[in-house]
Amino acid sequence: ATARARGDGRAPQDALAQRSRTSLGRRCTVARAASSANNAKDKLERIDGLLSRCGYCARSEVKGFLRAHEVVALEAPVTSASAKARAEDVCIDGQPLDNPNGVLVVMNKPSGLVCSHDAREGANVYALLPERWRARKPSVETVGRLDKDTTGLLLFTDVGALNHTLTSPKKDIGKWYRVRVDKEIPQACVEVFASGTLTLEGETKACKPARCEILGPYEARLELTEGKYHQVKRMFAFFDCTVIELHRESFGVLNLGSLKPGEYTTLPLDFDFAA
Repeated sequence: ATARARGDGRAPQDALAQRSRTSLGRRCTVARAASSANNAKDKLERIDGLLSRCGYCARSEVKGFLRAHEVVALEAPVTSASAKARAEDVCIDGQPLDNPNGVLVVMNKPSGLVCSHDAREGANVYALLPERWRARKPSVETVGRLDKDTTGLLLFTDVGALNHTLTSPKKDIGKWYRVRVDKEIPQACVEVFASGTLTLEGETKACKPARCEILGPYEARLELTEGKYHQVKRMFAFFDCTVIELHRESFGVLNLGSLKPGEYTTLPLDFDFAA
């Protein structure tokens, strides 16, 4: 077996009920993380730093960029890389800056792509994003990771505090996964996963309580509020079931809607995943 169930006297329903008590704190923390990004909109920035940060060009290329494009701040032409302006006052070729306070993106991740910038690991999810977003500083990063063969809802952001908030298990944001395995799923997994007593091999801390719904002999839905390494696969391996398909359906209240594999859309930085 790859994990063990440890008894601590808690009923499964008691362990799951504990999660609901963190809802208000979770919402406040996510809101603070987004607010810290939005507060930057009143800051005066040098044009070269602003254009570089938003991915339009490198600092060394700003002079050429200003000659090639119509850049204005409060309708006044900007011709110097050292000029200062607020991001919300700047337009390029008649268009406002592209998400100057940060981006939050949801993608329907296709199978076969890794959540890594390392080219040695193969084709990655970042290649599906616009080139300008890939050039932003700080860089756009995935919110947690999905395995290469896992599909479904994947978030990206370049706001570090927001990324940390959304990935912290303390925030108790539920993620639902649809799972298909190679053997019949035992009914016992529902109670074991919900108990909060399952400790994965090589770890000393038990998994947080997880909801499991058995949909058929080989298919189930599982809700996690944390993201241990290969957690879903290791949890089902405890019951000698090998996961052969894994798809993330939702992140908090957010689902994929009509997004097809490889498609993405932006979300407001203050999107309430707990609504």
